[in-house]
Amino acid sequence: MTGLCLFLLLAQEPGPAEGTAPEIILEEYLRSGDYNAMFRALDSLYGETGDPKYLSQEIDHMVNQGLYKDALKKAELGIKRHPDTSLFYQHALRLAFNYGSQRRARGIAEEMLKRFWNDPGAVHLAGMVFDNLGMTEKAEKAYMRAQELAPDSPGILVDYISFLVRNERPREALSLCPRANMLVEQACSLALEEKGIAGLMNLSGLRYRLQLSWGLAYDKQEGKEDAKTHYKLALEERKGDRSVSLKLAEIYLKEDAPDSAIRVLEEALSENPGDGGLMKVMGIALYQAEKYQLALAYLGGAESINPDDDQIHYYLSRTLYELKNLTEATREIDMAVRLNPSPTNLLYKGFLEVYGGYLEEGSKTLLSLADERVADAFSLLGAAMEIKGKNRLAEKYYRKAVEANPSDTGKLRRLISFLRARGREKDLEPFLKRLTEIDPRNPSAWYELAMWHSEYGELTVCDYAFSQTESLILSDSSWTNSQETVNFLAGVLNNWAYTLSIRGGDLEKAKRLSQRAQELSPDNPLCLDTHAWIYFKMGNPEKARVYIERALTLMESPNPEIFGHAAEIYRALGMEDKAREYEKKAKEAR
Repeated sequence: MTGLCLFLLLAQEPGPAEGTAPEIILEEYLRSGDYNAMFRALDSLYGETGDPKYLSQEIDHMVNQGLYKDALKKAELGIKRHPDTSLFYQHALRLAFNYGSQRRARGIAEEMLKRFWNDPGAVHLAGMVFDNLGMTEKAEKAYMRAQELAPDSPGILVDYISFLVRNERPREALSLCPRANMLVEQACSLALEEKGIAGLMNLSGLRYRLQLSWGLAYDKQEGKEDAKTHYKLALEERKGDRSVSLKLAEIYLKEDAPDSAIRVLEEALSENPGDGGLMKVMGIALYQAEKYQLALAYLGGAESINPDDDQIHYYLSRTLYELKNLTEATREIDMAVRLNPSPTNLLYKGFLEVYGGYLEEGSKTLLSLADERVADAFSLLGAAMEIKGKNRLAEKYYRKAVEANPSDTGKLRRLISFLRARGREKDLEPFLKRLTEIDPRNPSAWYELAMWHSEYGELTVCDYAFSQTESLILSDSSWTNSQETVNFLAGVLNNWAYTLSIRGGDLEKAKRLSQRAQELSPDNPLCLDTHAWIYFKMGNPEKARVYIERALTLMESPNPEIFGHAAEIYRALGMEDKAREYEKKAKEAR
């Protein structure tokens, strides 16, 4: 596993007391950059006193100067001379793992675990190394033991949470995160009290690791909103962090919120300029935001850094297609397919071939895909034929896509949209009914079916579909918190009531439904018009006049249906001049 630097946990032993001669001399050597003299002085002090702290300091300074092999030799010398302290085992383990042999690191970790089973720092470090070496059982055993020895250590608990997340155990990780957060914040408060801002800064890395792991755990559990919250908290600790920014941007892109992704990636690129991975995702976000020229610039930059990344070539192809450069788009998708003949790449290659007029080649490419992607192939063939204006072939392939994957609502809706755009509303009933069978908890699917039957079908089916729509909206406990949902329910009730009034349904029921629609949307002229019409149908034109006149007042644009209803109501009241006036307005508005 990459990214874990064990030197973050270097145990810093105190040096000589402040102001002592050895300390002053060592500080002077360090200030002047005379490291060889400093190493000789530390060797001398260690030789004279036998105090392991001088040998430990020498190892630390060697690490800082990149003298890893020399540092490892010194650490192994410390193990021989001070076998009863874990300090040099920990030095040697970090050095062997990061700069030496993983086999040697494993040996040191196992030996240290046996000798220092009661030392929480040593056991914790051994667990981290086992974790990074993929030795899952030994790692968990060490982490659990370290927690037994130091139950209030935030660092041990945070590393164990990270271990659980990496090993696909997010639920367990989430159960530990609140306690870890409490321990981390207690440590931060104590550090701030004792050392001020500098002490708090030292714990920023721990906060970052906890929030990142917390976010990853929610991400794996599909808790995207909570994941976003913790990724943002992680970014507060490490502004523009590459890993967290990519994770957060990925969620935004899945939510079709490219502008949010772009903001995150801009900050990440300001901290990591020239990073090919960030540039690639920025290009994808800009493509999704339909900012094609900018997308082309970022994707081109990413391609110059990572020319063998097929996903970059795929999005370059899609961007170039949007910019009407079919030749270059084809060249890029061909490159993507050569690098990785994945179904996604082949699908788009086939689409471009068909769109470019190579119908036989494109069909062959698309229909050569594995069975699980045949529906996608048919759908893309349909889209290509629709763009080319070949509507009969487009319908044929859209229908084949539905047949190949009858549970895919997206493909079903594409066929419905295609037929609706061509005035084929009467042909939609079986497909609308199928939507309710695939997704029976979706109120929009039932509403579409209700509205179809309101116009073309049976009143009993229409009534049932409206009822299902209402029940599903009300069954969502959060519906009253959304004005959009409230407006949706008002529209459902209003159209239900109006359908009953014009199709010979129960007028008392229609009046009750219309009244509820008005309560939800009191200034909606369509709801007022429906209520007026129901009273008119019930033989009460006086009451109908009250509501139709209010509807006329609130209308923002001419509505021929409301004008027509007003004309009939005024005529029923013997107000012929008014009736003729609104008949004329109705004709003009049509």
